[in-house]
Order: sequence, then C-alpha cells, then structure tokens
Amino acid sequence: MPLSPVTTPYGAAQPPCGTEPAPAVERSPSRALRTGERGFGEVRAARCAPLAALRGAGVLVLGDHRQSLTVARSLHRAGYRVIAGGPSGNTILERSRCVAEVWDHPPNTERGDWAGALQEFCAARKDLGVVFPVGDGEIELVEPLAGRLPVLVAIVAPPILAVCRSKRALLALADDTGVPTQPWELVESPDALAPALTRVGLPAVLKPDVSAHAAPGFKAAILRSEADALGLLAQGAFPRSGFVLQRLAGSVRHNVYFVARKGRLIGHMQVRILGTDRPDGTGLAVEGESVPPSPALLDWTGALAARLSYTGVGCAQFLVEEPAGSASFLEINARLGANCATACACGLDLPRLFIEALLGVTRPQPPATVGRHYAWLYGDLVGLASSLRSGRATWWQGLAWLGRAAMAQLSADHHITWSWRDPLPTIIMFGGFLRACFRALIRGRLFARPHPIVLGRSGPRVRARRLSREA
Repeated sequence: MPLSPVTTPYGAAQPPCGTEPAPAVERSPSRALRTGERGFGEVRAARCAPLAALRGAGVLVLGDHRQSLTVARSLHRAGYRVIAGGPSGNTILERSRCVAEVWDHPPNTERGDWAGALQEFCAARKDLGVVFPVGDGEIELVEPLAGRLPVLVAIVAPPILAVCRSKRALLALADDTGVPTQPWELVESPDALAPALTRVGLPAVLKPDVSAHAAPGFKAAILRSEADALGLLAQGAFPRSGFVLQRLAGSVRHNVYFVARKGRLIGHMQVRILGTDRPDGTGLAVEGESVPPSPALLDWTGALAARLSYTGVGCAQFLVEEPAGSASFLEINARLGANCATACACGLDLPRLFIEALLGVTRPQPPATVGRHYAWLYGDLVGLASSLRSGRATWWQGLAWLGRAAMAQLSADHHITWSWRDPLPTIIMFGGFLRACFRALIRGRLFARPHPIVLGRSGPRVRARRLSREA
C-alpha cells in the first residue's frame, strides 16, 4: 500500500494525564484561559483554573450545522455563555434559546477579513474564553489562527487534522497499526483508474483523498463496472489530491464516538447506522441506534488514538459484516460527529468533554446507554426531495420512503435537532423547507433545485434492519 506523504505524528503515545488540574489562584474565567500554552487548543493543566472557575465564560460557536445546536445546548447546560458566530439573522443556531448573543462576522469566503475580525473580537471581549469551530470549513479557517488567539481553541492538533483529512494517510496508518482495512489504492490521475480497478477488484468505492477537494455534493461513489468509473470521470473534474479506490464491503456502518487525552480513550460509545441519505449507503446517517461497544472496534480505535497521541473528540467509522462480526476501518472524523446529539442523549456529553480534555481534565465516564434509537426527519425529507429531483427514486418509491421515515419518527427515542425545551430552531428549519417546496410547486418545478438551508445535506434513503434492544 502506498504510504501518505503527509507528515504524521505517529510515535508512541504519551502517558495519560489522569489527574485534575492543580488549583490556581482566583481569577476570571477568561483570564484563566488566556494563560498557558495554547498553540492548537492544548492548555497546560497546571496553569489553568479549575473547571468550576470557567462557569459563565463565553464560548463562541462557529458554524451553522445540526451539531452546532448540540454544542450550544450542551455548553449552556454546563454553565457557559454561548455566542453564535454567523451572519446575523441568517442562521438557525441564533434562534436557539441557549444562545445569548450573535457575533455578526464577515463572509467565510473573505478569509483575510474573517480572520482579522475574529482576532479583533477575541481581543476585545474579555469575557470570551473558548472559540469552538464546529464543521470542517470552520475548523480549516480557525486552524491557522489557533496559536495567535488569546483564548482556548477547541480543535484537534493540526498535525492530527492533516492525517485525518487524508483518507490515504488514515488507511496507511491503519495498515501500519494492524487495524484491518479493505484493499485500497491511491489514484493520482484519470489514466490510473482502470489499472487500479483491476488490482483492487470490483465492486469498489471511489472517494476523494481530501473531501474538501471534491466536487460539490460528492463524497463517494460505488463502482460496479469499469463503465461506472468512466462515466463518473466524465461527469466531474479530477480532484487535485486524487482519489482513493477501495474494495467495497457489503457491511453495516458502525460509528465509535470517543474523547481522548494524549492518546488514551476516556469516553466512548458505539452507534449502528440503520439508514443513510443515499441509496448505496455512502452518505450521511439519518437513523441509527446505540449498541454495546465491540471490544475489537474499541481496541482498534484506541490503537489509532494512541499512535496519533490524540487529544479531543472524534468519530471512528467501521464497516461490520453481520452476523459474522468481521470489520474493516473506514476513517476518523477529527471533530464532533454530525449526529453527536445521540452521544449526548446516551450520557456522553462530547462538547463539554472536548473542552475538559483540552484543559487536562480526565474524569472517568460511565458507560453510555445502549438501545437508544435516533432519527433525523429533516434529513429524510430533504433526501426525498433530492432523490425525486435527481431521478434516483420514483414517486412510488418516494411514498414508501415517507412511510419508512414516519415509522422511524414514531419509534425513535431521540431526534437529532428537536428539543421540547428549545423547539424554535427545528420549527424554523422545517418552515424554510416547506416554503421552498411550496414555491417550487407554484412554479411547476417541485424539487427542481436543492434546498437552500445548510443544516444538513440530502440524498435518497437506505435502511438496515434494526437490532434487538435486549443487548
């Protein structure tokens, strides 16, 4: 297998901290966070105030994603003052009752203006203690500023981010660590795809090495013949980082949400994906359930975290052959998973634990609740619109899909964005969706264009059989 040219901080894991930070002199929360080394969000525990002193500190949440609501609700419960970053009046997050104020920043496309505005805001707000970028785009924008901001930046270390962004780097690391993977190969040019298909075998999945370099809306494609590969190349541009071609395993995806400190796992839970937003199962999850952690998957996640000396939260993805139980590694998302609300509902409060891990606090976490079923209705409905628009589903299939989505909502224990204590963001989201559908219907072009709201992407629906909750 080709090794990644990306510099990787493999090396042995550092010994875990394992202790609470030493008591510090009385100081304001923001001043406590402004002391110590913080190059990429790592703050020396010995020079930090106890977590109790952080209560009331301001947290700037960047990104208008469904997990942004989870971050705001979690940190609001923990006693932080949540500030939403975004164009004022244009974000779903600011509608949450957990958000105290909104920082109206320049567009993300103007990187220089955006970076300068963030630095000025952090310097001017003495009550601000944490900057919490949520999505990949926000993390990429904040990453170069992490060493220059006078606050704690809640991101994973940049060398680790570089590895986790590159699928070939992650697969090479997994092979080197002894974590099983399906056969794979890097495809660096269009002419190299056909020979690679011969070596890897069919069916296969084709993924951009770096997702940010992919064409809009493209995450992965299933190739069942060489004609599929040629047709895909004819439809879009070749990414500058190349493709990763990997043998397709007909398995069920399992996500391991975890929080680690210096390569040691301090909290984890496992989710079995029951439904995704694409017919081939390669898209975003819209339905799942928490299951008992697999010792093998947990060991492999811990081994990868140790090799990276990982500090922060992440989501390791595996494909599991059922009922045989054999598994293969997919990737690690070095950020909060999009459906991390499920982890919070099961007792693993990832946003709060992320900040604690960066501060050096490693509290033992109780086992997460198993057997909880979650659903994401908004993703189902937007996926239905995309499916009908693209022709990947007929109207009869769409009706069947609506029935499955309704059953998922009725049987779910938890809904990704909905909260009875904080209903307005989800109501506004659905209101925007219905308005878009109504306008399209009036114009005679129902589902003729993508839905404009950014809280989640779309695609058709796949459903797996649900496991028994008796485990």
